[in-house]
Amino acid sequence: MLVVEGLEVERRGLKLKVDRLVSSRVTVILGRNGSGKTTLLRTIAGYIKPRRGVITLNGRDITNLPPAERGVGYMPQHPVRLPFKPRDAIQYFAKVFKVNPEPVIDKMCLEPILRKERLSGGEGQILALAILLLRGAGLLLLDEPTTGLDFPNSVNFWNLVKSLNIPMVYVTHSPVEAASVGDEIYLVENGILKGPFENKLRNRIEEMVEELNLYKKMAGEVEWSRLD
Repeated sequence: MLVVEGLEVERRGLKLKVDRLVSSRVTVILGRNGSGKTTLLRTIAGYIKPRRGVITLNGRDITNLPPAERGVGYMPQHPVRLPFKPRDAIQYFAKVFKVNPEPVIDKMCLEPILRKERLSGGEGQILALAILLLRGAGLLLLDEPTTGLDFPNSVNFWNLVKSLNIPMVYVTHSPVEAASVGDEIYLVENGILKGPFENKLRNRIEEMVEELNLYKKMAGEVEWSRLD
């Protein structure tokens, strides 16, 4: 469980204040561009030092630990593209972290992606997430992970995140994405974190997303027309 208390951060003219943030499931941070969402994630990850406050993960104070010792996995908004083929990337990081990659490959159904030479944007994000899981992090920090993805790939990523059953803090500026993914939602407004708010819209949003997935509907109609 992540607990952030009494956090204050000042960075490049932005003042961020967090009285209390608790995350043990999929916790969404919703806010406009420039509101402080990324600053909060980078502070939890250890890349920004707060003026005051305490950050604990599973009862361990990580406030002053370097990023590599915090036990968190951080995915920035634009992950670095690796100069490896997908399977080589997984094997490389499995060796770095000294783990067997097969459980992650099976859990995320990665085999079709690993057979490819090059990946789409959505597939690249899934591979980046898999590499975080190889680290065995106790908490994932995802910063607008569907930026630049089309609607079907975004939906696939949302569904994958929900299936992992791993504590994470998920940042987005989209209310639809927040309601689709989050178990609880916090709002960042004018540098102040508000919440948590229980996500009572999840089932309705999931139904709406399914209805709006015209790509899937049209593909189905094409298949039926071919059968005719």
